[in-house]
Amino acid sequence: MQGAPIWSKTFAAAGMSPTVIAYNEVYNAIQNGVIAAGENEAAGVEAMKFYEVAPHLNLTQHAVSIRPICFSVKTLKTLPKELQEAIMKAGKEAGDFAGSSSRAKRSPSSMHWKRPASSSVYRSRNVTP
Repeated sequence: MQGAPIWSKTFAAAGMSPTVIAYNEVYNAIQNGVIAAGENEAAGVEAMKFYEVAPHLNLTQHAVSIRPICFSVKTLKTLPKELQEAIMKAGKEAGDFAGSSSRAKRSPSSMHWKRPASSSVYRSRNVTP
């Protein structure tokens, strides 16, 4: 889990025993039974291949990750006009995508995970995205 105290307190309040662990150690920790569960967004699970060692995935939609691209208007204005327009267009498209129900309700079958046959994916139905 992340090192922010709010995350530890949140999961402790839910009756769990949170442990902060380095992100690059999570795969081995799950594989070797050092930790029984992990908390991560779907993109992280896919990128780090946690699905290879975690017998179950629960897609709770309990958090939303925001990755803004930030720079000053002064810097933006130094870019060629076409690039400024492309950045603004991409930002609008990303915002529309992030708010769309297609992303929020992405089904496990649409994810490119190669899960072992013995694993399962659970989608929480009582969470409003």
